[in-house]
Amino acid sequence: MNYRRGLQRVFSVLATAWFALAVFMILYGYWQPQYSPLVNSGWSFTEQGTPTPPDFGNFLKDDMRLRWLWSAMVGIVPPMAIYGMFFYIGPWIYRGFRSNAVE
Repeated sequence: MNYRRGLQRVFSVLATAWFALAVFMILYGYWQPQYSPLVNSGWSFTEQGTPTPPDFGNFLKDDMRLRWLWSAMVGIVPPMAIYGMFFYIGPWIYRGFRSNAVE
């Protein structure tokens, strides 16, 4: 029985579920990142003195782009870091404590 291969398979299933959940939660607005967009929230006056409304179309487009970026980072980076710790750094530390370790 190969425990490492079995744990890698379990981890891949959990990482896929984490990615799907993170993308769903962030894209549909159930989980908001803590950022404040730099958007002009009020009316502005041009050189002629006529008021112009804020450009909400670009704000929504930028907001969706930020949501995709945030969901990709939340969905991919933590599982990669955990995988590296469990399957590369952990065995390296374990090999250092074995009695036949060569220095």
